[in-house]
Amino acid sequence: MGSWYVEQLLKNFIAIKSVPTANQNMLFGESYGDLRHDMSDDYYNILSLEKAITRLEDNKQFSELETQILEFVMDGMVLSDIAKKVKLTTITIMKVFSIMCGRIGFSLGDVFTNEGYLEYMIEKHNLTGEQIGRTRELLWRTDEF
Repeated sequence: MGSWYVEQLLKNFIAIKSVPTANQNMLFGESYGDLRHDMSDDYYNILSLEKAITRLEDNKQFSELETQILEFVMDGMVLSDIAKKVKLTTITIMKVFSIMCGRIGFSLGDVFTNEGYLEYMIEKHNLTGEQIGRTRELLWRTDEF
């Protein structure tokens, strides 16, 4: 089983990394007030994700194919182009990517797992029972890339 949140972070890697946060701007001596917004949690989580990926790669936890797919996704490549590059079906790519994201999410725990992310959303947004049900459906969908 994959991790929806890890998948979303990786699919949006370039966009998330390019969003300025108040802390980033402070490093360059510039102050723009509070530039934080909903993406800032994603930015900091993607830093944790990068560190986990490096650790897993260093420990040889990914095959060569998995590493290729991961790099292509993080570079913003679309599913059909990845499939052509590695000469596999899009369904196979989706399955390999989902399994990888599950392993990455499991290694990090907390918000990076589907259950952890659901708990985070319930707390952050005070979700109703209906909203929790819809969120749960979204998190456990496996038919989209």
